[in-house]
Amino acid sequence: MIQKLNITEAFRKKYSDWVNPELVSLKFCCDDMDCFLELVFKNNPENIIIQNLSFIADDYNDTLMDEEMYDISRLFHPGKDFVDNATQFLNMDPYSIIHCVSNLITEEAANFISDKHMNEIM
Repeated sequence: MIQKLNITEAFRKKYSDWVNPELVSLKFCCDDMDCFLELVFKNNPENIIIQNLSFIADDYNDTLMDEEMYDISRLFHPGKDFVDNATQFLNMDPYSIIHCVSNLITEEAANFISDKHMNEIM
């Protein structure tokens, strides 16, 4: 069974002017194996884009075996509470968002976020 939560308005509220104006719908989804996003854009509303989130790590521990690490270190794990996973996505910092999910943030905003981040770490 796939659980879906429409987080479009919450995402727009958090990122306001930075959100891609073409974004129509953003849903956080989980099935038994993975957590993923469903994205729909104005230019092609019939096309639902699926973005798997299993590659986003919570923490790296090189003492774990690859298979174990994949399961343990995932930030969004289907074994965790579904709403907690969605909330965790919404609480990601903007720099992580622009590097993990394409087209949610405008290109201009992504450049601003990236430049700001680079200036902060230098």
